[in-house]
Amino acid sequence: YVYAGMGYLGYEFLLPEYNQRTDAYGGSVANRVRFVREMLEATRDAVGDTCAVALRISLEELRAKASDNHASQAHEVVTLLSDVPDLWDVKMDSSPTDCGASRFRPEGAHEPVIEFVRKLTTKPVVGVGRFTSPDTMVSQIRRGILDLIGGARASIADPFLPAKIRSGREDEIRECIGCNICISSWHDGVPVRCTQNATVGEEWRRGWHPERFAPAASNDRILVVGGGPAGLEAALIAARRGYQVTVAEKHSAFGGRLRFETTLPGLGAWGRVRDYRLYALQRMANVNLYAESDLGVDDILELGASRVAIATGARWTRSLYSSLEIPVGTLEGPQVFTPDDLAAGVVPQGPVLVYDFDNYYLGGLVAEHLAANGREVRYATPAGHASAWTIMTNELPYVHQALHRRGVTVDTMSLLAGFDGTTALLQNIFTRHETPLAVRSVVIVGLRLPNDALYHAMRERSADWAAAGIKSVDRIGDAHAAGALVHAVYSGHEYARALDASPELYLRDLPITADAPSPAYTERH
Repeated sequence: YVYAGMGYLGYEFLLPEYNQRTDAYGGSVANRVRFVREMLEATRDAVGDTCAVALRISLEELRAKASDNHASQAHEVVTLLSDVPDLWDVKMDSSPTDCGASRFRPEGAHEPVIEFVRKLTTKPVVGVGRFTSPDTMVSQIRRGILDLIGGARASIADPFLPAKIRSGREDEIRECIGCNICISSWHDGVPVRCTQNATVGEEWRRGWHPERFAPAASNDRILVVGGGPAGLEAALIAARRGYQVTVAEKHSAFGGRLRFETTLPGLGAWGRVRDYRLYALQRMANVNLYAESDLGVDDILELGASRVAIATGARWTRSLYSSLEIPVGTLEGPQVFTPDDLAAGVVPQGPVLVYDFDNYYLGGLVAEHLAANGREVRYATPAGHASAWTIMTNELPYVHQALHRRGVTVDTMSLLAGFDGTTALLQNIFTRHETPLAVRSVVIVGLRLPNDALYHAMRERSADWAAAGIKSVDRIGDAHAAGALVHAVYSGHEYARALDASPELYLRDLPITADAPSPAYTERH
């Protein structure tokens, strides 16, 4: 593979902003492409006919540059190199556009930039672009856009996607939701995680296979209280193991926090977390799903379940935030709201201040949502950017663009020091300078706490468990520890895997030392 994209050396020769040379490698497009051509030729000389030589190239910025003789400089570069590589691997330039999240980038989003390449070469062309649906993949191939599809995120969400397409099981595909939590792992240098596929990163360490599960080791009946992401995942994996599973959801629809969040701008694809699991559960003979079933302790004791998983989610609080970077105190008042209030149908009076120290996606989305519904909105955060953690998911630039389009003013590095019903007081986190804002409502997107009252009530009645046939009561998902969707799904998966299983040991890498030089050494810990 020869790289001429993503800021690598070959890319720097192609872009005039980088390439300031005045010799045969700079100036005209023909000169700037010379180094890439020579890299390809040198690579071919080195490998001979033992393998193909591919060129991976970023075309987004070149496509935007005018050319004297071609539709763009991207067209000119491809024409000059046309059949030199054995394979063209075409992509965008920056991480946010190349690996965009579903909130801002549609499926197959690269097509407007790369659609011309196949017309200018006889060699095969491979591309990416947040592909998740087999229909979209096939469409680009049939229309002559690409010869081969690259689908990293799609394959992370479902490693058996190609096999399921081949065998006509498209309805079993676990489609990527485009949340980019996998990419955040790369940015953060931590083990990869996937919201849709909890086994990613655990294949070797814990021996988890995405499609194979140890059969149930008992006739225990499993009751899952709560039909959100954690509850549905726990139910699905337990049912696939062969347990008899009942899911009780107090609302009329399943999905937990997704019932509200998927109605927000750009988050429709996140509904796949709910839809994939519900679709599978509804087709299993050993599963009973009950909506509008708000269970109490006595109900649970009477149901005759052997094991109970409490998956009742979490609640947003009215906690404030201090310069010590911890939640402190609460802000009370009739015009102080949380996302839970909005989910229940409350529409705050404007102007509205959205105060966000959660710093992930929801604060910015709440501001967008309110502005889209006609409210004048101001957004404030103690962080340096709106929805600051979305830099990890390649969304940060688009968050600011979206807020700007909606007319939302953004105040960064700000604490919410008070609100009297007509005026909110912002305080700079460093200088303590105060800025009064005339607002009628405040929405706080900050601290979430587990909805674990039912769990603790069950614990208080533990003396009654044996008579009811209950062996265990556990919290899973946000009811155990409030987190992102990926954490809830992982928690539910882990719970179901652990049923009737010995405490799980996991593999760890051993450091390479003089006494143990082999990198293949592992140990159980």
